[in-house]
Amino acid sequence: MLRYAIKKRLGYPQEIPKQKYNGCPVPEPPKKGDIDMIIAGFPWYVSMWLLESSWVFITLSSQTHSGLNMFKHANDPKSSLIFNALSYVDEYRPKMVYFENVHGFLSYALNATQASIHRLEGGIPMGGLKLVVRALVDLGYQVRFCLLQAAHYGTPQTRVRFVLMAALDGLPLPSLPQPTHHFPETNHLPIDLGTEVIRPIKAKNGTALHPFVTIDDAINDLPWFDWYEHDIAN
Repeated sequence: MLRYAIKKRLGYPQEIPKQKYNGCPVPEPPKKGDIDMIIAGFPWYVSMWLLESSWVFITLSSQTHSGLNMFKHANDPKSSLIFNALSYVDEYRPKMVYFENVHGFLSYALNATQASIHRLEGGIPMGGLKLVVRALVDLGYQVRFCLLQAAHYGTPQTRVRFVLMAALDGLPLPSLPQPTHHFPETNHLPIDLGTEVIRPIKAKNGTALHPFVTIDDAINDLPWFDWYEHDIAN
């Protein structure tokens, strides 16, 4: 889709891509300058939002940076989807950018080598983060990033995610969202950059207005399900 949009803007002849679910040609791509915000959850999806309508381009893949991935590959092509997300930013120059990934993205080392079937070694420490920040700054964006804990914002689960926000130079860069709900687990939120440890999210006792939401809080009004007495046929 990005190649199609660029060739169309430059006036090169190209075949119009077809939609997989019905075989029809895709609609006209957004024009440069039309996009207000790009949301990218690499390596999962890229969404581009306009003021009155939206265009969504989705790329599905496994979580290459997840700590639960037991079979990491040094040359995993899905890791290069970072470049795809940055290419969309370079082409459309949105006012704002929002990137999200698993906590393990901070450990993604560029040019790592395959040490074993389960382990990579070497490479540039935190190379993925350094690449994204450097690219966005070179493209003229201000950048903020942090680790967020879902339980700090009223979600009944513990889940840590890497989040990066960027805005074009001269535009307001939003502040990072500070916790609204107190949650005692904060060990994973500091980010060790090697030269210093940053703590952009303040999660000390007494700083959040509400207690965290439990699973019981979220679903205790649902009817109880009896695994032994229910009738499967009905």
